[in-house]
Amino acid sequence: MNTAAAKIAVAANVPESFRLLLRAQLDHARGAGFDVHCVSGPGAYLDELARAGFSVHVVPLTRLVRPDEDVRALVALVRLFRRERFALVHTHTPKTALLGQLAARLARVPRVVNTVHGLLSHDDVPEPRRSALAVVDHVTCALSSRILSQSREDVERAVARRMCRRRRIRHLGQGIDLARFDCDRVLAAGRDALRVRLGLPPAALVVAIVARFTREKGYPEFLALARRLARSRTDAHFLVVGTSLRERDTLRVVPGEQGLAGRMTVLVDRNDMPEIYAAADLVVLPTHREGFPRSLVEASAMGVPVVTTAIRGCREAVADGETGLLVPVGDGEALYAAVAGLAADPSRRLRMSETARRRARVEFDERRICERVVALYEELLTGANGWLPSMGCGGAAAAAAGGARR
Repeated sequence: MNTAAAKIAVAANVPESFRLLLRAQLDHARGAGFDVHCVSGPGAYLDELARAGFSVHVVPLTRLVRPDEDVRALVALVRLFRRERFALVHTHTPKTALLGQLAARLARVPRVVNTVHGLLSHDDVPEPRRSALAVVDHVTCALSSRILSQSREDVERAVARRMCRRRRIRHLGQGIDLARFDCDRVLAAGRDALRVRLGLPPAALVVAIVARFTREKGYPEFLALARRLARSRTDAHFLVVGTSLRERDTLRVVPGEQGLAGRMTVLVDRNDMPEIYAAADLVVLPTHREGFPRSLVEASAMGVPVVTTAIRGCREAVADGETGLLVPVGDGEALYAAVAGLAADPSRRLRMSETARRRARVEFDERRICERVVALYEELLTGANGWLPSMGCGGAAAAAAGGARR
């Protein structure tokens, strides 16, 4: 098969996933000769992808679980995949992994790939919800011809929990554009002017959080930390950078309501993330659940030490004691001690900064991620290296019923 002529679909819940996570992969696949189509719910970024020459398809996908809308999305996906006759469908994000892969199997798409950005049934989810989510994980794995996992821990968990055999899953990793997240380039004109442009005091100790506005990212813990640190350090200023995506537990962050008027700056939906990291002294992410947090990788590439929780994904993004510090989930005292300790030790922050930048250059180059994705496409479409044939619709249904045995 001539893979250069193959038509593939990359599907995600919302167009922001293409902007924030997947654009380099789309460009690399197209550069390798694939006819790349982008499938998601509605959003402005689809227009930019269309202007860049990608074929785009809008279906009624959303981030939230809404059964009536989800059934309509599944029907729309089946119709789209049947009409376009894709050689391969690649899904991202949990809901699209389930609906998109099921639709692809019903439409008899020959090859189906899913990137696991984080298994749902992680250890911190209480029962019985964890068991219910484990069923979803088993089904989405069973529907895949091949699985890519950003987290090494998830690879081992999927195999140990018999979600799939080891030969059907491989570690993908996390990567960013290191040329864009280059501290020397961004700070060439100095930090003071950059901070003034962002509304930050030039001489402050800037502690930042970069995360969606949802409680599971640890905003309550961050805000409690900020109030406490503000009392002990008059030079501390807090930078909150979030997105306006709808969430089940969306929260508002208003400095005056937190007792931090004049001590906190809130930014939303930014496209200047390298400059934002360059303006910070520390990045804090007290998150409860992660796949592989991109913000921590970006911070490391920019030489910003990180304090985050010791959970799946964060443990891979941060080398504890070398590029940042890991603390237990929900432990406000440990979080404060870690942040206050680094705030009071500029020389340690500098050592961590230098180590983080070196490590990012070795481990977090998105070019390697793109190469791995395209290599998988080529292997699946040519049958190279012993890849299993696709299951087809009937085989996928049987696999979904007995996914734990695979």
